[in-house]
Amino acid sequence: APYVRAAQTLNPGGVLVEIGPYKGRSASWVAPIVKERGARMFVVDPFVGVRNPNQGLIASRKALRAEFEKNMDAIGVMDCITIIEAGSIPGCDYFEHNSIDVCYIDGLHDYGNVMVDIAVWLPRVRSGGYLMGHDYSFGPEGHPGVRQAVDQWFFKPDEVTGQTWVRRKMPKAIGIETCAHCNRACSFCPTNNTVKHAAEF
Repeated sequence: APYVRAAQTLNPGGVLVEIGPYKGRSASWVAPIVKERGARMFVVDPFVGVRNPNQGLIASRKALRAEFEKNMDAIGVMDCITIIEAGSIPGCDYFEHNSIDVCYIDGLHDYGNVMVDIAVWLPRVRSGGYLMGHDYSFGPEGHPGVRQAVDQWFFKPDEVTGQTWVRRKMPKAIGIETCAHCNRACSFCPTNNTVKHAAEF
C-alpha cells in the first residue's frame, strides 16, 4: 500500500503525520514501521465523537481517544506516537513548514475541508516528502468531494492505488508565471514544461 511504502522511506528522526486516525486502523499499518525506523508519528484528531442519525451520539470524545490509545498499546507502538487533540487547521500550527516527511489526510471527506487540508498541510511537507490521503473514489463507497479537491489542486495525483492518492512534493522549480488552470502565481520549469501550484513550495 502507498502509505506503508511511504513510511518505509523514513529515516531516524523522521516525521509522519496522520490527520483523522479515528480508532487507528490505518495508523496500525504504519506505526510499527515508524517505530522500527526510529522516526516519530503524530496523529491529529479532535476525537469529537460519532453521530448516528437514528441513535444519536454513539461514541464520545473520551471513548474514541481511549479506543485509539488501546489499539496502539495492543501492538506496542504508543511510545512512538504523539496525539494532538485538535482539528486539522489548529493542528497544523504544531509543525513548521518543510518539516514533515509523510502526511496522510483522512479527516473530513467533503470538498471544502479537503481543499483546506491540502492548503494548510502541503507547505509543511518537505521537498521530496509525501502528501497523501484516503477515499479518492467516485464509487458507492467513495467520497466524490475528495477526488474533486485533489484533482483541482494537482490536476491529478502522482499515484492512485485503491482509494489512496499520493502526491510527492518536488523541489521548487525555476521561474514564476501565472498558471492558466487556476490563475495563480505558479512555479514553472521550462526544462520539462511543468507547472506546480505556488503552495507546493
